[in-house]
Amino acid sequence: MITRKDVALLSVVGLLALSATLAQAQSPTTGRIEGIVKDPNGAVIPGAEVKILNKGTGDVRTINTDEAGHYAIPLLPPGLYRVSISASGFSTAIIDAADVLITETTLVNASLVVQGVIVDPIPVRIAPLIQTDGPQLGRVVDSRMIAELPLASRNFTQILSLSPGVAT
Repeated sequence: MITRKDVALLSVVGLLALSATLAQAQSPTTGRIEGIVKDPNGAVIPGAEVKILNKGTGDVRTINTDEAGHYAIPLLPPGLYRVSISASGFSTAIIDAADVLITETTLVNASLVVQGVIVDPIPVRIAPLIQTDGPQLGRVVDSRMIAELPLASRNFTQILSLSPGVAT
């Protein structure tokens, strides 16, 4: 004899089995874009900003590359995309026609070119090397100092040629 519990249990098991086969029949309807961002020497660029623009709908998605320079943007509706990759110190790379198909991964690798560094001019003030005024420049020349100078002829006019910046 079949009880109500048995009928309910059988119907629940049947619905679960039927729903599992329906779920397997569904397939994803999206694709993905992924790639690696490198510099001209082949080193990866972590933290580069990747913007993806759907040309049909205008939707924009932005992501940054990881430590290995890799990025992946899943769950993209099929269509034509514009990929813009930029990083500090590098010029922006633009890939205008990245085609995303259902259940496929579109590889968009980029090599960014080093951008010229623009440096603001830094004002440099150079202090004068020669002090032209002040009491530190003068000193008293007495007879003892003149007598102790190593002069060839003991002529006091040779003292004038010993001072810096003076020509006789």
